[in-house]
Amino acid sequence: METGPIAAEPRLSGGTYFRSDPAGNDPGYDPRDYVGGMTDNGYVSVALPFASFDVGRFARNWGVLGTQGLMISNNPTPYPSIGMEVHAGRVTARAFSAELDTLAGVRRQIAAHRVDYVSRDLTFSLGEASLYINPSPMLRFLNPAELFFSNQSSRPPQTLMLTGQLWLRRGPGVFYRDALLDDIDVNPTPGKAEPPQYGFTLGARLVSLPPWVEPALEYQQVGAWTYRTPNYNDRYSYYNRGLGVNFSDYDRLTLRADLFPPVRGLKLTPAILFQRQWEGNFRDSMPGGYYYGRPALAWGVPERTLRFA
Repeated sequence: METGPIAAEPRLSGGTYFRSDPAGNDPGYDPRDYVGGMTDNGYVSVALPFASFDVGRFARNWGVLGTQGLMISNNPTPYPSIGMEVHAGRVTARAFSAELDTLAGVRRQIAAHRVDYVSRDLTFSLGEASLYINPSPMLRFLNPAELFFSNQSSRPPQTLMLTGQLWLRRGPGVFYRDALLDDIDVNPTPGKAEPPQYGFTLGARLVSLPPWVEPALEYQQVGAWTYRTPNYNDRYSYYNRGLGVNFSDYDRLTLRADLFPPVRGLKLTPAILFQRQWEGNFRDSMPGGYYYGRPALAWGVPERTLRFA
């Protein structure tokens, strides 16, 4: 339903999953929760010329156009949140605060901020997210001007993420990057250095070739310890799905092309994907000091996948 600046949508869904899903997509719900269906997207939003506000249950994606965000993505099932955007010329500030699933009796929350600069040929953004342990969402985290990495002594236990994104168009080429910093040891103890916890996506696309083809190349890498925490309760997930991407410890190269045959509305996208997946898994906690001296990527035995689609 939409009227004037107000929009609302109620949506129910239902489904079944393997008890042990090999793709790691099991949302972890009790099957009894599906009696009558589950709330999927259910929200109310108000869009004004200078700002917008929303409250409801849905999954956001803060990724470069056409990609899945490394910090905030639509990979998890929808979760309840309240959000806002404020526009000033080419600059937009976004923020939201959300309630996640409860693990082992511990109630978990997440809040995130992002500032975007958008022009015709250049877009860049800086963002941060904090997954924290608290009985209820903290409204101070909804403030777009609140910096999560300051005032640490007055914060609840939290997992902090930082991200930077860039989109650039030059002639027929479009280039983009999404970089995530989960943790870095800025003052390592000799013999006890922590490996960096990171992720990044690099991509390029040609858009001004003959009107029937647009080739693209993309490379993504996520470290072995990214999204992982010493404790099970504060891991970066919602019902067993990553709040960013769904795995750790892998790199992936994708070559694809959008083809536009002379049939109105038809698009074909052949793709070739090569991936190496090692044993790092953000669903596993990191015992204290266990990762000292370990590699930042490629921990354990690799599994190589070549996929045509």
